[in-house]
Amino acid sequence: MNRSVTIIGWSTLAVSVLVICVDLFSLVLSASNDQLVALLNSFPQFKNGTTDAMSALFQYNRIWTLYTILYFAVTLAGAVLFVQYRSLGRKILESVCWVGLLNAVIDSVAGYVFWTEMETMISGLAGGIGMPLRQLNPLGLGTIVLGFLLWVIPSVGMIAYLRRPSLKALMKP
Repeated sequence: MNRSVTIIGWSTLAVSVLVICVDLFSLVLSASNDQLVALLNSFPQFKNGTTDAMSALFQYNRIWTLYTILYFAVTLAGAVLFVQYRSLGRKILESVCWVGLLNAVIDSVAGYVFWTEMETMISGLAGGIGMPLRQLNPLGLGTIVLGFLLWVIPSVGMIAYLRRPSLKALMKP
């Protein structure tokens, strides 16, 4: 048995199960987001489209969460086959890594769009103090960059690992 196949395969399997469980839990909790929007609609200062932007953000979050569950279910299947030294498992893992690079771009662009919209909305609600608040909030942008790196670094590393000829030689059809 190859130690790297065991470590990477079981690590990928464990992370996939963990992400699926967390995202399923997140979907259950997201039902309360609709109640939050309904509550905010009762305040006059939120009548200027704020709740529409929040609803769009919550909807995007639900769609991305469902997609993530599907993505990691495929990753889980690939990891199971990979620890069994199946060539299909290696191919699936390489494919999900390429999709992961695409996910990095899509999630970062969408995250930036939502972040700027929410910053503008908060600035409008805060009135005169809104502009200084926007300049003091690098956390949103930092989170977007961190999310991008958390998609890209493991994906690129895994692609390089999975394409090694010595690893391909270990795999069974």
